[in-house]
Amino acid sequence: MPLVVQGYGEVVAALVPVLNGLPPCVIAIDGRDGVGKTTLGRYLAWHFNISLIETDLFLNRHQGWLDYREEEIARLIRARIDRSRPVVVDGVCLLALLRRLGVAPDFTVYVRAKQEEADDRADVFEFASYERDFTPRAKADLVVTLDHKEWLRGLQSR
Repeated sequence: MPLVVQGYGEVVAALVPVLNGLPPCVIAIDGRDGVGKTTLGRYLAWHFNISLIETDLFLNRHQGWLDYREEEIARLIRARIDRSRPVVVDGVCLLALLRRLGVAPDFTVYVRAKQEEADDRADVFEFASYERDFTPRAKADLVVTLDHKEWLRGLQSR
């Protein structure tokens, strides 16, 4: 059994009724870069024995900050839904990507880090624009704050 970050239990509890019987649905995990979306997504995929699509793996490198191979992501989402299976999708600015793909998430988790660090990268400006236009935190079914530093301290003390 993996070490579980505090906050994961809250997400699992919220998803149990949504994933009861493993219906075809899209679980979206949104949040800023580096807050733990993919780690949470991997845990949920393991816990519920469902698929995870890590959108970062579909970035066109050196083409701009969030330039995805969108057709591939859409194909994978459709394949899971067509097989009547749920799928978790994680990524930065995820609601914008899903809108472009014509996918409406059935449940959205917005992830925050307990210690969000100040950042002056250009992508932070793009994310601020996304937050203003899409209000992902307000639209989320669940907002969870994760503390990976505390989790790492627990891991080191084992």
